[in-house]
Amino acid sequence: MVKLYKIALVALGFAFFLSCADNDSPNFPSEEEVAKKNSSSSNLKGSSSSGSEIGAVSSSSVVSSSGTTVRSSSSNRSSSSTGAASSSSTGAVSSSSVGAASSSSAGSSSSITIISGTFTDSRDGTIYKWVKIGTQTWMAENLNKMTANSKCHGYVMSNCNTYGMLYNWLDAANACPAGWLLPSYLDWDLLISNVGDRAATKLKAKEGWDTVNRSGKNGTDNFGFAALAGGFKFSDDSWRSIGLEGMWWSISSGSREGTAITYNMAFDDDYVLKSDESTSLYLSVRCIKND
Repeated sequence: MVKLYKIALVALGFAFFLSCADNDSPNFPSEEEVAKKNSSSSNLKGSSSSGSEIGAVSSSSVVSSSGTTVRSSSSNRSSSSTGAASSSSTGAVSSSSVGAASSSSAGSSSSITIISGTFTDSRDGTIYKWVKIGTQTWMAENLNKMTANSKCHGYVMSNCNTYGMLYNWLDAANACPAGWLLPSYLDWDLLISNVGDRAATKLKAKEGWDTVNRSGKNGTDNFGFAALAGGFKFSDDSWRSIGLEGMWWSISSGSREGTAITYNMAFDDDYVLKSDESTSLYLSVRCIKND
């Protein structure tokens, strides 16, 4: 009897031991549970990552109504900044650069005031055309007043009738009618600036250029200045370039002794050439009104 009792106790103890062992053993998940957990973890990471970035954006734009205002205001500042760039940069280009290009070039050739008329030289009764270009009033033809040293190109009187007389610098300085002057280099430079790009073409007459080759390369005479190719004379009595070039004196002395500043237009050049030339040359004269 005692033996059976001992066996029963051993069996009971063993069963108790097994029960405790089952409770202490790790609970390993099944493959299905692992897959499910991994899937869930992955979604959380994605949400977290997404939430972190979207949340950050959201927090800067949606976190509060004031945050939204700040963002919007910041956006407006950016827009203001762009606007500032537009008004100070683009606007500056428009007003200073393009605007400047518009007022000095397009403005000069299209909207500058041009008035014309005639006047009589009281010394000999010669009637001359004049043109006012902006603030300057110029003779619209070359001076044709005889002086002690003035010359007709090639000593041909008809050339004087067409192109006016040629003068050395000392004669030219005193040849203009009362109330008119030999222009300074500043006067010439202002004229050219007012006329704008390709000034020679715009100032040259519509006919009378390249009478030698008859290439038809005349000017457009946009301003009624009607510059003609009167040629010039060297001090050695050789004549040059009638019908091909026009050269005009300024009252301004050149950078070298015995020279004065001159302005040259050629039949095949769109631009006015400014240069120092010997005062002994004989050139054309355009007078400017002494306003």
